[in-house]
Amino acid sequence: MPEPTPHDPERSADAAANAGADVRAVMRAEAENEVEGDAGWTFDVTLYRLERPGVPEQRLASTILRLSWQDYERWCSGTLPPSSVAEQVVRCAAARLGVDAIPPTVDASTLHRRTPELDDDLAACL
Repeated sequence: MPEPTPHDPERSADAAANAGADVRAVMRAEAENEVEGDAGWTFDVTLYRLERPGVPEQRLASTILRLSWQDYERWCSGTLPPSSVAEQVVRCAAARLGVDAIPPTVDASTLHRRTPELDDDLAACL
């Protein structure tokens, strides 16, 4: 049976992540509860499977993400809201590592170390 394309609505988020496909086609991230601290921000980030006609959106995973000033500057040079960067970090890391590999609490720099392609992925979507 042929491999489904990234735009196939039946394709699961895990299959897209394992294939290294563009997870934006099957998943969205939402950052909430922004808290600014001395070294950066903390967000509650939730990943959702995108809605298909007749199918309600499905919550896939949640994490508490810490985003340092340094990581924020590296990825967007201050041009975007920190919440947008947080969403993309979690979404891109989930695409490479799989949804289940995102821990309940994680620092963006940890995801950066575990995902060598993250800089390139973020450059493409930020």
